[in-house]
Amino acid sequence: MFWKKKGEKKLSPKEIIANQIDQLAETKSLSYKLPEVYWTGLGGFVYIETNPKFGEKKERKYLSFTDTVVDGKPAGKRRQLWAFDSSREMAAWLIERGAELLG
Repeated sequence: MFWKKKGEKKLSPKEIIANQIDQLAETKSLSYKLPEVYWTGLGGFVYIETNPKFGEKKERKYLSFTDTVVDGKPAGKRRQLWAFDSSREMAAWLIERGAELLG
């Protein structure tokens, strides 16, 4: 019926988001919408992209950006949040803030 197959592991939300970040292609980005409580400080949207300078000295693998909200949509005023290597840490940060993946 609905039983888990032997050896099959169900992924946690953190693992799912980390896998999405790890599988991110160089020309693509992931977009997340934050709850309204963050709109005045962080911004309403978070974007995750691969760093085109990765491999150079002291460059991280991924970049994150935020954008402000105007009428419920991105305003186009992106600013860099931080650079990071650990997709699991970024996944935890997104989950803690209740971010939703945009299609």
